[in-house]
Amino acid sequence: MQADECILFFAILAPPTFSPASASQLPEPAIHLIKMSNLSPMPLTDQIAGVLELMFRRKLHLATHAAHSAPSIEVPPSMPSALLLKCNGIADALVKAILNPVRLQWDIDRYCDSLSIQPTGQNEVLEAELEWKWPPPFGESEIRIDQPATLVDMHGCILAWILPRVLIPDRQTKMLQATRALHPAIAASKPSSITATGSLCLSPGWFQQVREHMESGRLETSASLKLEGGRSWLHDIHDSSALLGAILAVVHPTLYATGRQCLGLIQQDPELREMVLNWSLPFNALQVIANRETPFHRDSKTRYTFYDLLAMLGNYTCAWLKFPAMRVAIDYSPGTVIAFCGKAIRHGITRADGERLVYAYFMREGVQNRLGIPAPHWMQASYYASHIGMCTVHHRRDIMPKTDGDENTMQGMETVDGSFVGGTNLAEVMAKCMESRISES
Repeated sequence: MQADECILFFAILAPPTFSPASASQLPEPAIHLIKMSNLSPMPLTDQIAGVLELMFRRKLHLATHAAHSAPSIEVPPSMPSALLLKCNGIADALVKAILNPVRLQWDIDRYCDSLSIQPTGQNEVLEAELEWKWPPPFGESEIRIDQPATLVDMHGCILAWILPRVLIPDRQTKMLQATRALHPAIAASKPSSITATGSLCLSPGWFQQVREHMESGRLETSASLKLEGGRSWLHDIHDSSALLGAILAVVHPTLYATGRQCLGLIQQDPELREMVLNWSLPFNALQVIANRETPFHRDSKTRYTFYDLLAMLGNYTCAWLKFPAMRVAIDYSPGTVIAFCGKAIRHGITRADGERLVYAYFMREGVQNRLGIPAPHWMQASYYASHIGMCTVHHRRDIMPKTDGDENTMQGMETVDGSFVGGTNLAEVMAKCMESRISES
């Protein structure tokens, strides 16, 4: 092994292998020894990702199996205790989300085939024609989701992970304080204000606006990152970025690996290497949006199967992330984290009462194409189901969200036997599904 090669032990889920006879046993995680010579070193992010993934598996196991059979977790001694506690809360939310799927009667591949090559989502005529072909899956009434959930198409493709209020206030405060250093348009706010109105895009290596359609020439670091304020922000936001990046390793591990590969190739450019080494994210770009209402649009510069990851910060109320074609509105409270397919799903953010900052992480398709990185497939719910004995999609009838009162707020799901599921009942229902599957065999 060469001296400049970095070795990393990273725990990931083994490829799906499931048999009913072994449903009561959770497979041991596969420990992969990865030669990192062509990947960007993100030691803290990888460490958190490994711990978060194991916590997620343990909690998912406890929700569907006997407690005594749950796998143990060995925490690296260098793991900061504060981050360990945050991982625990995030893992709880991830388990609740995967056990609370909202099924859409859509085939996402066919839906995307109906879109133009680079859909912006801003042409109302085209969007109306698309809606005629693909009616709202729940009818015209708006469904509101304010609990952890996933949006899943008819074939089990996970289109969104919804984690309301998962970032605790002190983590939000730390991110808000770090953001002050980024840019005069954001930092130069009133003394009593958290942020000013504005938007800023950051990347350790991408094409500038005038060249982004050429996919040739050299990648460049965002100008704001080269300034002293940008370097200060990278330092202050490091552990928060690592925590959010680790979420991607659980909700879309293949995309996480794709992002790592992309950054590894970018860092081979000597002029970009230093910036990439300080970039603790699997995403290659970030937009910071302060106090702005976002009109309906699609993220046309990414790929259909990619997740955007949004983190909401601030002191505000009454904000919603809306998916108009689905008639779905998601609670956008401070501390909420949402990973979703931003090109496939048209979306927009309502105006908030108060001060709001959005961290929007994404991957640029042009950069991926330039570096020859293939796109991963849709994230499948079966990836998780095969490890815990959950009912697969073909064992379950279509489930529809239950509503509560006039506001149609999501409170739970209807299951195979028609019972109502929500909160603590999820574990019982999933255990019944597992037992039913074993008896069928």
